[in-house]
Amino acid sequence: MNNLTVNFSIPADFRRDLINKSAALLKKELNFKVNALVFNFVSSEEILKINSEYLDHHYLTDIITFNYGETNSGLDGEIFISPEEARRNAAKYGNSITEEIIRLVTHGILHLLGYNDTSPREKRIMKELEDKLVKKQISILIK
Repeated sequence: MNNLTVNFSIPADFRRDLINKSAALLKKELNFKVNALVFNFVSSEEILKINSEYLDHHYLTDIITFNYGETNSGLDGEIFISPEEARRNAAKYGNSITEEIIRLVTHGILHLLGYNDTSPREKRIMKELEDKLVKKQISILIK
């Protein structure tokens, strides 16, 4: 996909092309354009530092999304994902790391599209759409 960059600052145990394929499927399904989209795969320590420094949250998370777009004409954002936290969540919920990465890519893109998960209602709406999109992607991407 054009205008999509994937960076790894730590080794990852999933296919690199998975991110591109997942984003391309979401682009088609949700009908959005991409101006500039960057996925950064970082250590748990790095994501904790980002969470603390930029969001004043002093805890680990698996994903942080920054939306740089000023209009709805196309996605412009940066997504930070911790594969270490993704692995922990995959084990906790009985998923593969591949499924968990697809979920995080989907979650980040939904945030860039304006979905939020701060209130119970918003969380329910976002989670239902996320589950539907992840299920569809898994049926296509995991063979």
